[in-house]
Amino acid sequence: MRSSDRLTIAVALAMVLGSVSLMPLTLDRHVVAYAAVLVVTLQAISLVLRRVNLPGAVVHLVQFLVLLAAGVAWGYYAQPEATRSITRLPSLLNHGVMQIRTEVAPMSESPHSRWIFLLMVGIVTIIADILVVTLQATAWMLAPLLSLYLIPALALKHDVDWWVFALLGFGYLAVLIADGLNDNSAWTRNLASDSARNPHSSTGALRLAALVGVPALALAVLLGAVTPKLGEVDIQSARPRGSGPLEMTDPTIDLSKNLNLPADRTVLTYKADQPLYLRTASLTVMDAEGWHMAPVQLRDGALPTAPGLTEAGKSVSVDVSVKDLGGEYLPAPYAPQGFNADGRWRYDPQTLTILSTQDKDRTEAIRNLDYQVSAVLNDPGAENFTLAKVGTPSDAKVTSAVPDNVPKAIMDITTQVTRDASTPVLKAAAIQAYLADPENFNYSTTAPTGDGFDVLTNFLTKDKAGYCVHFASAMALMARLEGIPSRVSVGFLPGEKVGDHYEVKASNMHAWPELYFANYGWVRFEPTSRVASAPEWSLVNKDVKPLPSATASSGASSKNPSKSPSATPSPSASPSAGPTTPGPTTRIPWSRLLGWSLALLGVLGLLSLPGIIRLVSRRRRLDARAEPHQRVANAWAEIRDTRYDLGLAWPNGTPREVAAVLADQLDDDGLQAMDRVSMDVERSRYARTLGDLDQALTDDTRLVRSQLLAGSTKTDRFFATWAPRSLWLRLTGRADRGDVVARRLRQQADQEDQYIS
Repeated sequence: MRSSDRLTIAVALAMVLGSVSLMPLTLDRHVVAYAAVLVVTLQAISLVLRRVNLPGAVVHLVQFLVLLAAGVAWGYYAQPEATRSITRLPSLLNHGVMQIRTEVAPMSESPHSRWIFLLMVGIVTIIADILVVTLQATAWMLAPLLSLYLIPALALKHDVDWWVFALLGFGYLAVLIADGLNDNSAWTRNLASDSARNPHSSTGALRLAALVGVPALALAVLLGAVTPKLGEVDIQSARPRGSGPLEMTDPTIDLSKNLNLPADRTVLTYKADQPLYLRTASLTVMDAEGWHMAPVQLRDGALPTAPGLTEAGKSVSVDVSVKDLGGEYLPAPYAPQGFNADGRWRYDPQTLTILSTQDKDRTEAIRNLDYQVSAVLNDPGAENFTLAKVGTPSDAKVTSAVPDNVPKAIMDITTQVTRDASTPVLKAAAIQAYLADPENFNYSTTAPTGDGFDVLTNFLTKDKAGYCVHFASAMALMARLEGIPSRVSVGFLPGEKVGDHYEVKASNMHAWPELYFANYGWVRFEPTSRVASAPEWSLVNKDVKPLPSATASSGASSKNPSKSPSATPSPSASPSAGPTTPGPTTRIPWSRLLGWSLALLGVLGLLSLPGIIRLVSRRRRLDARAEPHQRVANAWAEIRDTRYDLGLAWPNGTPREVAAVLADQLDDDGLQAMDRVSMDVERSRYARTLGDLDQALTDDTRLVRSQLLAGSTKTDRFFATWAPRSLWLRLTGRADRGDVVARRLRQQADQEDQYIS
């Protein structure tokens, strides 16, 4: 096999493994298979053309032309049959770019984004072929692989799975091995069979990969998984706070920065018949790091009716005028039913979030924008709403999901707060009242930022001070623990009425929870009593009778249900109260325990790997089924490596001289065994034949080894067992240099025997 063949095949393997890193970005599970076919095709072209000795420039030109032709063909057939045209390819590309820019990973399956992914993989493959095969810069293979890995690493809110990194590492290792094998093939000095041992043999290259590369890669993945995060980087600007435009490119924006601005100012105004919450986006995914947006599937056309709302709502029309405020989300009352705004806008049918899709400066879409919005307000009557059942939203898999590793402290507080509530709405009202009670919590804009488990646990159990993000996130999580679908919405408080309009300031940026109930859909709650009053429908009505099957009073105080005189927890709500999460206090963080256990086992396994490899090597060496000459060589090498493992040098000289040096560490039986082994070594090196060797050779070797170990300290024996020095000496070829002459003599004797015969 030519050296270029090895590198070409290795690049193909590395790029196929690297393309797997695109999987977290899309729901299209076929994209990796198509990418593999494309990579193999491009590298097959490279291999064949190099076989006929074409220059590298010609090879890469052909690769590029094939990729271009494949891209045009794919783009053509990806279009609807009735409108297929080459001239529509730029439009197809534009649709793909727009989908990538507007959808949150994992994106929905579409021919547009698949087309772009494949073109990207093809271009990166050609670049990798140029670097590795043409320029022989194998170390630079890391650049194409990292370019694929950084796409999901930067695009995803969560960490990229460890196995994605591991596959990229194995791909890079394959390229390095191929390069090492090419170096080996040039070492033979044009001889059909080299008598001297090549310290850089193919076997040595594979051993280097197995004993160094694989453990190093595994250790990197393991340490990356168990090492604590270093936190966020906060770059301080010399520009005074309060000046410059406000940006809202991320719905999870740190609200504390805007709530603490020294110079508060009006960011938008609106005209309406009543004060309104203006929502920008909703966060529906909850994990240990906090609340996040779910994958957004944007659509054009008329907005659908509010999800789950069957009761009559109040229609409103709002004229909004945005001032010096940047952002890509259109502030609108929930649930918007129509809007009229300049620019290109699309919406998410699940959350009814309206997002700009313009090509340039999307984060400036709402600055100085005047627009109109019509909406249907969810304004349930308190009496009927109190008896509402839990509903099942279309995105229940996300909005009802409870992470397995919710801290026990949060679950215990939730159970305590809701124990006297008999219906789902009363449970939600009890949570809201508990959080809104100033005797329980204080409002503070200087509280620690974030909404992950650690921050919420600190908020609920220790500091008990926070701002809207903490209150809303805590209530939404506690509601899910009680079986109520929830999400956190981000936007603006109603502001202050000035003349015929309402003025909304930067300090009115806000977050609040929304819970889902049958016939009412998503209903707003307000646990942050310091900045806003709870809506009437969320307050417990003492005159409302509970469900007939309920056993607890529905008239519990809405101010602090934890102070209820009832000391006995009520049984779970009746089936008519909707699904709940039973027995949250019995949850055990099995996933966390399992993760740490696996991490500990992984560390122990990596630390014990050299000792295990040495043990396996010893057993293979002392196998009595090996060829006689090989058995003798193995026995001698085992005694030598035992000395190395104990930190001792291997004596110079003939086998008999070596046996004499080792005599001080052996008793009479051991000395006799060493003499027999040394005699076998001399016969193996100089005699025509050895004859049959019995089990005595193996027994003698084991006896000598055991006595060498017995004559050393406990520390030396420990390191000889678990950190054998001989393993690394063999890996670098230094352990075998003393046997080169002997092997040449034995090979010469074998050649003479063949000549005589």
